[in-house]
Amino acid sequence: MTAEPIVSLSNVTKTYHQRGQDELTALDDVSLQIGRGTVHGIAGFSGAGKSTLLRSINLLERPDRGTVVVNGEDLTALPERTLRQRRRNVGMIFQEFNLLANRTVVENVELPLRLAKVDKKARRERALATLASVGLTEKAQSYPERLSGGQKQRVGIARALVTAPDILLCDEATSALDPRTTDGILELLAGINQERGITVVVVTHEVHVINALCDRISVMESGRIAENFELGTPIAPRSPIARYLFGLADRPSRGWEVTDA
Repeated sequence: MTAEPIVSLSNVTKTYHQRGQDELTALDDVSLQIGRGTVHGIAGFSGAGKSTLLRSINLLERPDRGTVVVNGEDLTALPERTLRQRRRNVGMIFQEFNLLANRTVVENVELPLRLAKVDKKARRERALATLASVGLTEKAQSYPERLSGGQKQRVGIARALVTAPDILLCDEATSALDPRTTDGILELLAGINQERGITVVVVTHEVHVINALCDRISVMESGRIAENFELGTPIAPRSPIARYLFGLADRPSRGWEVTDA
């Protein structure tokens, strides 16, 4: 990795205990570095631990063991009040949009600023400017029920960007969208990364998303990272999960190819 790490996870383990069921180890001694200004994919199939790993970056899931360092600061050592402040530097978008139905588009985008106690006039100005950056100025006073799926996700992206974060976490952000809308969202995320220098971390099970967006990919299986790949050069997957995943790619468009080397 050439870029300095903005995120460093060391020996992170997370186990869920459910009454009457066997415990589930979602993350099993995971260590990972994510380069500043890159687009880093976390790939794998359902139950691999992808979303738990993503949510560990801002400690929405607190590890049982291990450390999570973001911008040189160990988040696992912070008191809750300080941690809430640091989370403002990490935006997050979701598969199901998570918009408030009884708030207008601009009010949804304002919500993180409201929670941060930003002045009403300032937060409205910032929310409108952020909506303009994702192409939704004309929808500011609409309600989510009047929006298409792609528009809802653009509102989600605007809400994540309104606090000017250093990192944007995307949890299966295009899985609920049709292919054409997916391409538009991927182009938007790529532009955010390139123009603003924001580090983007993408959870996905779709090779198309990896192919269109990512600089580097970590393939997960059973709570562990099976392999890491730097895209842009030929790659030679060794693990069964990575070979299966990359075997689905049809026409790579970012300069990488799968080899048997």
